[in-house]
Amino acid sequence: MHQIYVDLKDDRARKDWIKRTVATVAMGQVTDERLRVLRTKDLEVIDASVMPLHVCANTAVTVYAIAEKGSDLIKEDWNL
Repeated sequence: MHQIYVDLKDDRARKDWIKRTVATVAMGQVTDERLRVLRTKDLEVIDASVMPLHVCANTAVTVYAIAEKGSDLIKEDWNL
């Protein structure tokens, strides 16, 4: 399978790719374990949509945890 990259600086290309591709960004399906969107460069998703399973309870604490982990991953990637 070949990689398809999207020029994220091009608004039209980015919006077109999102409309054609993204329905949910569940981890393992659309994002990898570092919350990066597959087949893109420099695009992460850090919100409740990365949860691969439906949550029956309040999602606030889980979203806080995803946000904390996501910010740590970005800091690692940028050597901050």
